[in-house]
Amino acid sequence: ALQKTVQAQQQTPATLKAPRQRQAYAAGVMFAQDVRDAQASNRMLGVNLDGTLLQAGLSDALNGHLRLDDKALATATDDLADAAREGFRKVKATQSKLAAAWLEKFRKLKGAARDDSGFWYRVTWEGDGERLKLDDVVDVVVEEKLADGTVVSDMDRTGSGLRQRVSDFPPVFAAGLLRLKNHGQITLVVPPELAYGDKGYPPDVPPGATMIYQVRVSDRIDGSEIKGGPSGAAQKQNGRSAG
Repeated sequence: ALQKTVQAQQQTPATLKAPRQRQAYAAGVMFAQDVRDAQASNRMLGVNLDGTLLQAGLSDALNGHLRLDDKALATATDDLADAAREGFRKVKATQSKLAAAWLEKFRKLKGAARDDSGFWYRVTWEGDGERLKLDDVVDVVVEEKLADGTVVSDMDRTGSGLRQRVSDFPPVFAAGLLRLKNHGQITLVVPPELAYGDKGYPPDVPPGATMIYQVRVSDRIDGSEIKGGPSGAAQKQNGRSAG
């Protein structure tokens, strides 16, 4: 059934001229993105689903012709949920151990301290001039990585950066920046409850991950207009983590 559907779609390309046609197509794209996100989350939990059978299930459900009866379908659904819960438990336990080991070493470094909100930090270079203020506009470069050393994003490597007011950064980043001067650099160790939480950020960040950020102030921009919005690592933090 799936093969016939795909073949029919290939032989009869969708017309996307009318608004309603584009809306229907956009809805399909959004549904597919939801499926991809679910796949990424499952893989992160160690649950790898057969892609062909997954598509077959989607096609059969849309066509109203299921190959499993209600009892078999309920059993399979429960089994999948059990596997996901067990995978979630294991992943969180692993991330907790990695974070504990990383913090044990970090806390021994000169200058390492814990902020009242719960994250750890260490100013590696205070910078020059006056301390940054909330209304200062700064250019920053951020490296984001996991406790096992996996780099999630690196603005230096991609040649990107972020310009905005200190007050517009997520609370954890703003608190870190206020400890710096121009050209300063700080390491932020952010627990999951202040970062991506139990949901993580598939496929890059597992559930319950402690995040490590290297934040460097490239320059303080006096009187400059802010161009664009958050991007890269700091953008992903907005609304989801760092406070």
